[in-house]
Amino acid sequence: VTDRLNGLHDKISLKANMAGELEVGVETERAFMNNFWKNLEAPALDGQRAPPRDPSKKASVTVDGSILARVFNCHSMRPNMTVCCVVDANGVKLLVWHIILNADTMTYYLPVCD
Repeated sequence: VTDRLNGLHDKISLKANMAGELEVGVETERAFMNNFWKNLEAPALDGQRAPPRDPSKKASVTVDGSILARVFNCHSMRPNMTVCCVVDANGVKLLVWHIILNADTMTYYLPVCD
């Protein structure tokens, strides 16, 4: 997904909500391309209850597409779970669990682009 988007623009937008919806895309003068995922889980972390699943509250950021592509390549290691936290206008934090590799988590932070 990110390879196709990077071909259109070097900055990629991410929008997400706690209702399990994620949107990854680019918009240029000549093209508009978005990828949508629905019914994603919003797990409770550290024993806390998951927040309300309000679809009207979306967080949105724009990040460097080449960095996002490298981070998304972690799927090739077949993680047990990945949590994406979009912090509105601040950045994206990805937590990747690799239980099979006896690793706790890998944490990636992507700052927003100006």
